[in-house]
Amino acid sequence: MTAQLKYENPDIKIFQLSALSALEAKGFEIIEVPMLQNADIILDTIGERARSELFFVESNNPDQNALRYDFTLPVARHYLKHIHGTEKAAKETRFASHGTVFRNRGPNPHQKQSEVYQISFEYIGRDARTKADAECLAEALELLKKIDHTRLSIGIADIHLSRSILSGPYISPIKAGRLRSALRQPVKFMSLLKEHDHEIDSFTTLGRLNHSDAKKVLSDIFTMTGLKHIGVRSMEEISERFVKKAEEAQEAPLDPKIAQIISLFYNLECPAEQVPEKMRTIMAGSDINLDDDLQYFVRRLDLLKSYGVDVSSLSYGPLLKRKPEYYSGFMFSVDIITGENSSRPIGGGGRYDDLFLALGATEEIPAIGCEIRPEYVLSAL
Repeated sequence: MTAQLKYENPDIKIFQLSALSALEAKGFEIIEVPMLQNADIILDTIGERARSELFFVESNNPDQNALRYDFTLPVARHYLKHIHGTEKAAKETRFASHGTVFRNRGPNPHQKQSEVYQISFEYIGRDARTKADAECLAEALELLKKIDHTRLSIGIADIHLSRSILSGPYISPIKAGRLRSALRQPVKFMSLLKEHDHEIDSFTTLGRLNHSDAKKVLSDIFTMTGLKHIGVRSMEEISERFVKKAEEAQEAPLDPKIAQIISLFYNLECPAEQVPEKMRTIMAGSDINLDDDLQYFVRRLDLLKSYGVDVSSLSYGPLLKRKPEYYSGFMFSVDIITGENSSRPIGGGGRYDDLFLALGATEEIPAIGCEIRPEYVLSAL
């Protein structure tokens, strides 16, 4: 083995040894991921919401450091540093890693664990994305084969479908951008979707001005009215927000029928095999066409079948609203059913092609990965 096992629980160590050996036999290179990570990179890629979950570490290093938040980010950075731009990048790279990830859950003893040991594996650089998607989920289920699969709840989603439905000529680029940024915030997403024209009418005149003039007008208004600056946003940020609202007011309003279709699509929950039929029913009679995207969806299910996965057990739905910000395509979650209406996540993953752009690459790089939580797996056996 190329990586030393460090977790001391004997049962978990046995599971790790078996899982890492299986992955290594399938061509995964096992790499060490540093415990300390650049906190600014985490916040830039995952978002400010992660700040409260980070364990910051003081050091003499000018960069702000935090304990390891996940494996995907550091493994992606490792790829860019050691593989990208070399002859090795012409072929698919497979990495596996393991160790503890740290999330600050606060003092509440009923909150989730702050330290969770994980095994992670990644497929990077494979152009056959749909096949890699299916293989990644199938590999995760293979590592979990000792668990009675009737006790598993397996959810899938595809953020690429959501991006596609928010990219048509029936929705303004500004409106689409705001909705895409809120995909993982259900309340905010539905609020933005239901915004009516009268809510932005007051910005119409402002929106006819060029960007700099509009900001100057706002500054003058604040000065003349004596409005005081309260809060953490600067006056520049406040003005910028008003100007963006004004620009949106100049865009064509979203047709209520289109808004209803997007709402039905966003809130769809059903068995995975029913997704194409239900989505086509929702889109019937509209200008929205996702046929190409749905073909990939069906192709993925067919590939999963070929890998021995019972696709009739897969559900489609709310996973879209809670997975990391850097996911850009297929996503999945594997939970162990613990009660009539309760479950516990033991693994999951997703596609993150766009992440490399955020980390400095000049183009997206196809990549999908998964993490398994051995401690939770063993509690299910």
